[in-house]
Amino acid sequence: MAMRIITVHSCASEETGPQAEWNGRMANTERDNMKLVAEPDTEIVMRFPKWGLRDTLDGFFHPLTNRLNDRNVFHQIVAAEKEGFDAAITACFYDPILRELRAAVDIPVVGIAEASMHLAAQIGGRFGVVAISPEGLYDYEANIDKCGLRQRSVGVRSMRETATGWLANTLEDIPRSLEKSIEEFSATARELIALGADIVISGCGLLAPSLRMASKFKGFEKKYPNGFNYVDGVPIMDVYGASIKLAETLVRFKRAGSPWISRVAYYGKVSPAALECGRDTVKDVYGGWWDC
Repeated sequence: MAMRIITVHSCASEETGPQAEWNGRMANTERDNMKLVAEPDTEIVMRFPKWGLRDTLDGFFHPLTNRLNDRNVFHQIVAAEKEGFDAAITACFYDPILRELRAAVDIPVVGIAEASMHLAAQIGGRFGVVAISPEGLYDYEANIDKCGLRQRSVGVRSMRETATGWLANTLEDIPRSLEKSIEEFSATARELIALGADIVISGCGLLAPSLRMASKFKGFEKKYPNGFNYVDGVPIMDVYGASIKLAETLVRFKRAGSPWISRVAYYGKVSPAALECGRDTVKDVYGGWWDC
């Protein structure tokens, strides 16, 4: 039986215009990445909010603006459940409000960081995460602890040059930007490898698919025919591949009647009384998103 899985984004834009065109290119790269391992009949829809952080990536590197932006992720996924989607994936390595989302809906919600880190710990002995900005290092490290994977990780290292200067152009200015991305990622990955990492993870929902799908970009077909998957022989985790396969697995568990989530404590559903108290806080006061 076919599945419909939605991937929700934090980067806001209107449905038309330069930012929307860039978001669309990004979404197509992510979807191509997922399709490498997804079941043939799995439909993957990409959704973007019309309000929230936009124009640059700077807002995502600071806890205040990033947390305030989480609300648009919440509303996208709540709407997706009502529309009949079977599962949702959040396309940001910070895994925005993942616990809260799982308590809010009855469809599986997968965070790309949690999914890729847990699978990396099975592919290798110890993983390391490459961050795209030093401002986000604390949140990256906190995510490792939240997943209970501290002993299986060598930690996080940030690329030397912040993403704002070049990552926003990765899907436009090829080959310069992608080559720069690969150089920066490789240099940082080598720091983690020196600490004992035998698998590395791209800690960014934009950079990860660009590396994995490098072969689709003109000029990189021969150099990286299967994508950019290794640094000095050390594998790079397929972040979106891990996420789509986990989403499909949880949907199959649910359909088969197997336990797929615990509602006893950590992911307990919000009571009707609590929702009534918070009715004003869960309203979508801005509204609007678009799919591609």
